[in-house]
Amino acid sequence: MADFLKTESFSVLGVSGGGAYAAAVSYRFPERTRLCVLVSSATPFHAGKPPKNMSKENRIAFFLSKHAPWILKKINSFQKKMIDRDPDKYKAALQKGGRHLPEWDNRQLTQEEVLDSTILHLKEAYRQGVEGALYETRLLTENWGFNLSNIQVPVHIWHGEEDTLSPVSEVKKMAGRFSTVTSRYIKDGGHFLTEEEKIWREILQTIVKEAAFK
Repeated sequence: MADFLKTESFSVLGVSGGGAYAAAVSYRFPERTRLCVLVSSATPFHAGKPPKNMSKENRIAFFLSKHAPWILKKINSFQKKMIDRDPDKYKAALQKGGRHLPEWDNRQLTQEEVLDSTILHLKEAYRQGVEGALYETRLLTENWGFNLSNIQVPVHIWHGEEDTLSPVSEVKKMAGRFSTVTSRYIKDGGHFLTEEEKIWREILQTIVKEAAFK
């Protein structure tokens, strides 16, 4: 894509599971990547297993992706059907939040703007069916294929201290493996950091500022 756009250098930003892809691009193209930004990022699993301090609901999804993908496919297919046929009903379900989420994330899910954005993203993710989402869920349980310590570009991390979907303790371990890293751990922050306008602005401003000096 960068070649097609005739872009010689770029920065990459990965949110949640996208962190694995941002890290991979940074590892593969160190001469072209100016900055790697990881927000609420996933972390490598040890022996293919999610950390025990991850929310039970998330751990179950990863387990099913490997050992009973047909069950997870039914769940995702039901979700897709509801989003396509009755998005308001799905939004109402999201608004209820969940005990597995911190107060930060449940608060975000009460905002109409956040709900509309979530529906938009899910529709796009399921545009060609649910198989891609299932595949990527399983992919995150596998070895990323490179050593994080071999990433040569500057890495910036934003992560919520109360994130239950990607525990901050695992992110701190990951941060310790990068050669150049700047970490910002948000007090009381959950997984949905990019929905907080102030934080989102800080992330974008950092990219513009830091990448300009590389």
